Amino acid sequence: MSTCGRSLRNKKQPFRRSITDSRELPRDLHRLRKCLRSHCAVSSSSSSSSSSYFFTLNSRKEHPFRYPFSAKMTKPSSLCAPLLLFLVWRAGEVAEACSCSAKHPQQAYCNSDVVLRAKVAGRQEIVTGNDVYGNPIKRIQYDIKQMKMYKGPDREIDAIFTGPSSAVCGVNLEINDKKEYLITGKLESDGTMHVTLCDFIQTWESLTIAQKKGMDSRYEMGCECKIVHCASVPCSISDPAECLWTDWLMENSVQGPQARHYTCIKRNDSSCAWYRGAAAPKKEFLDIEDP
Repeated sequence: MSTCGRSLRNKKQPFRRSITDSRELPRDLHRLRKCLRSHCAVSSSSSSSSSSYFFTLNSRKEHPFRYPFSAKMTKPSSLCAPLLLFLVWRAGEVAEACSCSAKHPQQAYCNSDVVLRAKVAGRQEIVTGNDVYGNPIKRIQYDIKQMKMYKGPDREIDAIFTGPSSAVCGVNLEINDKKEYLITGKLESDGTMHVTLCDFIQTWESLTIAQKKGMDSRYEMGCECKIVHCASVPCSISDPAECLWTDWLMENSVQGPQARHYTCIKRNDSSCAWYRGAAAPKKEFLDIEDP
């Protein structure tokens, strides 16, 4: 067996490591590239008889990796072809990074199965099975002490589950008896609560009074409304039951005034409008009719 083959055999486990350990990805790919250069006549410059390959890896926004090189296949190439295929597969796997669309807190409330306030009491890594390659599927279990249920099942939830790293949208929570979190998430088929970086999860003390009131009851008044995110101009609403969310356009942030202080509420004529404040909407606001 060639040195390249022995390298693959000896490093089998790191190559099969889950994508969640993104710090190891560049190391694995550099090892493959070195192997290809040594045993597959991979050259840094292209020629008329070579095939060009270019890979762009971006498992995290802050860690882009680019691997440009050209591969000239020479005999024997029985090992090189599988290596190149493996590298392409690995590059595609890395591309499956965490990506979330912007959500107003009201949208997070309305779209979630569960909304609760809790303290984190413990953390442990668990294995829930194996993937198609035989690697263990890992998740993080947070044991929580539920303080209040705003939306969800008629029972107490004592644990939430998330991915093992931020690369797969895993959430990192602090174990602190004095810190409370507002947590939104989904219920899985087995009744467990699963959370990701795309869910609205904030420390309770960081929320405004309007957001706390919204989670308690106000946001529910607008779940039939549609909040339209305006990321660039032109943007507009196409239906009276929509509210235009312009925080990103005006403040260059999704945590602007509308997210922190406003609720999109359905009025008596079935239209929707932004309402500011912690107090309940007055009858005059609800009775207003759009022309």
